[in-house]
Amino acid sequence: MDEYGRYAYLDLGISVGSRDVCKRKLASRAIHVRHPGTAIECPHASLADLHLEYTERHPLSVGTLDRIKQFAQAPGSVYVHCAAGQCRGPTIALVSLIARGMAPWDALACIVKATWRQYPEHVAPHFESSVLQQILAWSDVG
Repeated sequence: MDEYGRYAYLDLGISVGSRDVCKRKLASRAIHVRHPGTAIECPHASLADLHLEYTERHPLSVGTLDRIKQFAQAPGSVYVHCAAGQCRGPTIALVSLIARGMAPWDALACIVKATWRQYPEHVAPHFESSVLQQILAWSDVG
């Protein structure tokens, strides 16, 4: 963790972290992930960014997975964040890495390694096994 919050560069132009880091403009575009029904939490959000509502440890719809894929496949770097950078952001970053061509298990290992190195107070991001299974099944189809 740096002075601004959680941040980890993953690979393929994708980085992940907390909302506080978004103000540093470390990527050309961002995916802002917030809890359903809440206002846009990031004051640095732009209309060109992708805004998602997602409750951690819940399944993602195929439509949401496809929106993330389409956004992540566009040129440019992408910063994925939620409030704390521990659950929702890493989950969406996983989908983004897969969308850019990384093998699913390599993407998962990349996130765990990079985030653990940057903020070791957490052994690993909080991934729900059923959500991982859903993303893996989606990546086989997509």
